[in-house]
Amino acid sequence: MDRRIRIVVLVLGILAVVQFFVPHASGRWVHQKLLDWLVILESGALVAGIVALARHEVLQFGASGGRARIYPLLTLVGLGAMIFSGILGPINERSLFGSLYAWLLQPIQATMLSLLVFYMASAAFRSFRLSSAPATILLAAALIVLLGRVPLGEKIVPNISLFSTWIIRVPNVGATRGLWIGIGLAGSATALRVILGIQGPASWKGR
Repeated sequence: MDRRIRIVVLVLGILAVVQFFVPHASGRWVHQKLLDWLVILESGALVAGIVALARHEVLQFGASGGRARIYPLLTLVGLGAMIFSGILGPINERSLFGSLYAWLLQPIQATMLSLLVFYMASAAFRSFRLSSAPATILLAAALIVLLGRVPLGEKIVPNISLFSTWIIRVPNVGATRGLWIGIGLAGSATALRVILGIQGPASWKGR
């Protein structure tokens, strides 16, 4: 069975790569069929993820006691409300689904992101210690960018926003492109290992 899965992955991987280099209607047909199957697999994975989350929260509700039960209960209630409001009603800004998304989910996400700022500031304080020349340069660039993003920085240092914009658009873009090139090469290597059957699920190992 594992060998059949490897063969299917190998054939589909080769088709997905080759169709980019075939300027023919058959290549576009293969590409569209692969996308259709990808949507089907993603839908199945989404359902499996919802079931796994609901099962985990139910088990957590049964295992926990006292006030700790409110957290899995809120997760289950929120999950059910979003699912049923999306299935039973329309999906727009004035619907129940849109109201839950705009007035409940988005504020929660904003709160989580705002809490991350404190952890990022703590990590930056530990990382930006003046222990070496690269750390000093990184700290100086971070301070310039931070001051250039707020109105107070322009009053303290005139025209600092121009230098901040230059740091973001020139050195930062160059470093980001290097990171994306590395991520692309690593992703291509991992995809090639999966296509060739070298790397895969744990059930493949030793067979």
